[in-house]
Amino acid sequence: MSSEISFTVAYSVIYEFPGQLLIYLREDGVYGSGPYYIATKYIFQIPKAILKAVMFTTVMYFVVVTPINLFNFLFYCLITSTSAICAIAYGLMFSSWIEDIDFVSLIMVPIDMLFLLTAGMFYNLRSLPTCLTCFKYFSIFFYLNEALSIVYWSRVDDIDCQASSDFPCLRNGEQVLSEYGFKKANLIWDFSGLLLLTIAMNVLGYFGLRRRRNIRTLL
Repeated sequence: MSSEISFTVAYSVIYEFPGQLLIYLREDGVYGSGPYYIATKYIFQIPKAILKAVMFTTVMYFVVVTPINLFNFLFYCLITSTSAICAIAYGLMFSSWIEDIDFVSLIMVPIDMLFLLTAGMFYNLRSLPTCLTCFKYFSIFFYLNEALSIVYWSRVDDIDCQASSDFPCLRNGEQVLSEYGFKKANLIWDFSGLLLLTIAMNVLGYFGLRRRRNIRTLL
């Protein structure tokens, strides 16, 4: 779920931005780079991103999660909406620096694969090589995956274990989180990480837009 939301929002942005950017560059002097980027590009995308996140979360929650809990559902929506807002900045950052959409996609794919690898979805974070550990702190997928895991497993107080099982016997949700390299106390840090990534990528996106505007002015 975490990868689908982030991918959908980020890649939709990189296809919407370049066409409108040409109009902005042609009307040089009408808008400042800051107001244009924040108001007409970033804030404009937020309602659509949140709607996509909430719709996808609603479908997945009521199909997969039992029992249904309204508070948990709203918390899921908050987490996925926050990551969707961060994914907007991620897509805008790349599309503001690179003009060729195909080249943007070519660059984003290996970066996304690295961030997925360090998110804990396909690879146990406890087994992650030291040289790759730092990359998880730059990954939207990591913060989203850990936050969703914390909300889900923190309400599981007891897990029945089969006596003959060859697998580790995890008695509760907190032990499950620990087994996969997550910590229950990290929930606030996950939100903080998404917020910091959003700010940092928006700043980089702004400078990318400003750079392209300056190049256009020189030409």
